[in-house]
Amino acid sequence: MPGTEKSGIDFQMKPAHVTHIHVTLAGGADWQGRKDLAWQLIPAQQGTAGGGFGGWRPVPATEGAFDIPKVFPGSYRLLVSSNVVFSSGDATGSLIGAAQQIDAGDKPLDVQLSLRGAVEVNGTVEIEASSGADRAKLNELVVQIVPEYAFYQGSGQPEAVKEDGTFTIKSTFPGPCRVRISGPSAFLKSAWYGGAPLTGGLLDLSSGARGDLRIVVSTNTATIQGTATPMAQVLAAPMELGWTGGIMSAQADANGQFKLDGLAPGKYRVGLQEQIDSGAGRGVQEVTLEEGQTVVVELKSAGGAP
Repeated sequence: MPGTEKSGIDFQMKPAHVTHIHVTLAGGADWQGRKDLAWQLIPAQQGTAGGGFGGWRPVPATEGAFDIPKVFPGSYRLLVSSNVVFSSGDATGSLIGAAQQIDAGDKPLDVQLSLRGAVEVNGTVEIEASSGADRAKLNELVVQIVPEYAFYQGSGQPEAVKEDGTFTIKSTFPGPCRVRISGPSAFLKSAWYGGAPLTGGLLDLSSGARGDLRIVVSTNTATIQGTATPMAQVLAAPMELGWTGGIMSAQADANGQFKLDGLAPGKYRVGLQEQIDSGAGRGVQEVTLEEGQTVVVELKSAGGAP
């Protein structure tokens, strides 16, 4: 865990061939003269930005080409986006970008990447009929389409759903994205784009718009409840986000009883605030929630007492 020292550990390393990737911007949206273009190469298994090659790096504004040196063999996602502001310039126009999978071996690669303009996504939201359907209203819901691999300035902004269930998101990154829904006691149950079902809300806009987005929302949420240290703060977070986002909290009462409701189905980590802040990890539990399910847990402090 962070801050913990270990001794007596040997690392065995072996040399491996590296290669380089030459990328040329070709066709697609007009990138000429823009000073806000940047690239990022992310290992495919990582799934989020921030590692690999040190975050965003600028693309030469006039050359339209760049090299990525010292790339180990493996699968990567190459991202190029505008509206990434460096000290040398400002965002100069509407969002453009592209995402492409790269499979690197031990030989140099030449890659052509066509930038596309931001995609406008139109759609509808409906609330699945259930015993809790009266707990949410369409105009209380917010739709967000978030780039799957990285954060793009100007993309992924939330959009409120209208009373008739329609919405329009005007500037969405032209690549793999996730559909997210937020609102009181509601979660994304299923979604379709252009009539095709989306797995896990994953929406690929690399080829541009190809129809409307249909979202079904359920209010049959789950609950975590149980006992903890009296008056302690209890936190829960989706496992795919860790403790970096989507955190929900509740305070235990004087008898140590707490309740976290309105949760979407899925896997969560749940623990006391003191356990998470210390980074020790002891006492943090993992739970899996099904629709409408209530899971009971007993959380203990570092000293072992509930």
